[in-house]
This record gives sequence, C-alpha cells and structure tokens, in this order.
Amino acid sequence: MDALFLVYNLCLMTFYSLPLALAVFVYFKGKRDALHLYIAVLFLSYILNNIVIYMTESISWFSTFYDSTFMSVPTVRTLIFISTFYCMVKINERALRLENRYRQIAALLLLFVFLLLVPMLPNSAFKVWLYYGSCQLFTFLLGIYSIFRVKRAPEGHYPEYVTRNYRRILLWTILFSVIIEIEDTIVIFNFDVYTDTVVKIINRSFSEDVESLYFAVVALLYLINLIQVKVSDSAEETAQTENIPVIPENVAAAIPADSGNSTDTYSKFYLFCRKYQLTTREQDIMRKLLENKNNTDISEELFISIGTAKTHIHNIFSKLEVKKRSQLIDKYNAFQDKELESEGGFYE
Repeated sequence: MDALFLVYNLCLMTFYSLPLALAVFVYFKGKRDALHLYIAVLFLSYILNNIVIYMTESISWFSTFYDSTFMSVPTVRTLIFISTFYCMVKINERALRLENRYRQIAALLLLFVFLLLVPMLPNSAFKVWLYYGSCQLFTFLLGIYSIFRVKRAPEGHYPEYVTRNYRRILLWTILFSVIIEIEDTIVIFNFDVYTDTVVKIINRSFSEDVESLYFAVVALLYLINLIQVKVSDSAEETAQTENIPVIPENVAAAIPADSGNSTDTYSKFYLFCRKYQLTTREQDIMRKLLENKNNTDISEELFISIGTAKTHIHNIFSKLEVKKRSQLIDKYNAFQDKELESEGGFYE
C-alpha cells in the first residue's frame, strides 16, 4: 500500500510539474505576461499541498502533529488554500477581462478571515466540515459568477474560445466543487475521528486530485499551443528576413500542382497580402482587422500577447503605408475594386 501511494503521488507531482515548468518557460521567454506567472504559482501550490498530504499518509508522527495543529491553527493549509484561490481569481480576471476586480478579491479576503475564525470553534466534525465547505462554496460561487458574466455579456464581447471552451472549464469547476463537497462530507462525518484525546483526519480528497489533474491538462494544452504559435511566428519572421515567400496552408492546399502562379488560383485577399508582402501571421491579423477586431480580441483569438499583436499591426501599417485602420480598410477595398475591374470576377 505504501508503494502504491508513493507511485500515485509521484504521478501527481509529475503532472503538476509539467504546466509549472512550461508556464515559467513561457513567462521568461515571452512578454512576461502575469497570467503565466499565476499559472505557475497555482501548480506550485498544488505541489506543496500534495507534499504535505503525502507526509500525513506516510509519516506517523507528522500525521499526528499536523492533525492536532490543524484543529487549532491550520496555518499551512490556510495559506495553501488562499494562494490557490488567489491564482484562480487572477486567472479568471484575465480570461474574462473583468473591470470590477475588487468583488472577487473582497470575497477572497472574507474567506481568509472565515478560515482564521473557524479554528476557534470547539473540536468537532462540524468544525472541519465548515472549514473545507467554505472553500468549496467559494469555488462554486466563483464559477457561477463567471458564467453569469459570460452569459450577460453583449454578443461578440468575448471571443469564441471564452464563450465555448472557457465556459466549459467553468462548468467543470462548478461540478467538481459539488463532488468534492460530497466526498468531504462523507469522509468527515463517517471516517475521521474527533475526540478530546484523539484526532485522526483523512486529509486527501481524491475528487480534488481529479480536479487539479483536469486543470493541469487544460493548462498544458494552452501553454503548448502558445509555444507552437511563438515558434511559428519566429519561423515567419526568419522567412521574411530572408525574403522567403510564405504561402498560407489553406491557400497552398488549394493550388493544383501544375497551376503555376496563376492569379485565378488565389483569392483576392491573398493577392493583396502578396502584393504587400505580409507574412502568414500578418495575414491572420489582417483578417481580424478587416473584421474590426480590437487589439485585445486579436491577441486572445490568435493566442498571442497584446504587445505582439501591436507589433504585427504596426508592421502591417508600415507595409501598407497607412496610419489608421479606416485607411487600411479603404486601401483593401480599393484593391478589390481594381481587381474586379481588371479580371471581371472575384475568386475566393
């Protein structure tokens, strides 16, 4: 059994370490976006929490000391919880672009005060249930509040990945908070021991482990995609420096092998981009500019930082010799009209 718990904990630590390492890598290699720092701290909190729990499972004297201390001054557990929830709040703020951020921070401070006051109650299962239950209630309400904000937002306010993917993450977070609370209630009132002489607590919540693993997978997919985008951008910048033409994949796939460079093969959009030597990433951003997307929407939909988006937009303006987005759209429309007159059709 001890060997099984060791393997189980090593697997958890590995899963937590991967997004932690990638988040730190992206933070220092990129624009040092605070979002990646919060992700790193979140999984560092998971690692520290798992180390403490494993020690209570494998070291007898530490388990006795930790359980008795928890009933009077649960400082370690409280600090880990607060740091975890703080990172969740900040990540949620960044994802939803919340303006009034003080509500969530105020709720977190209220939770912190409550966790400090709970130990003053007499030792009982109800006391421990209040402690852990308040944490799950905070997570539940955070998820409900966030989904409410997404649902009440005007159409088009959030990019598609928020209304679909992030909303699904919030729904899973709410579901996990309910499942964890059910497991905690069963364990606290049926398996833990709380008497004047003996205190024996099962500190591990397997539902909580599953929740943290789910977050690890989500973070890994996000960070890996972000790294791939950055690598792609670097390749495009190198190609542009060496004057290597870059053809979008969707256009290249539509080119017959023996068609050469016939203008009939390409869309007018690509002809425009080719005329002004826009890279693939600049073409992606050009499409967003034609859709009247702002810098924040562009950065979020293309998974790049706002600084990177602004740099690409500046390069596009320089190549097109324009200073405003309205001038860019006018120039694009004028090009379309000219091509229609010269070729008598529109190929898309």
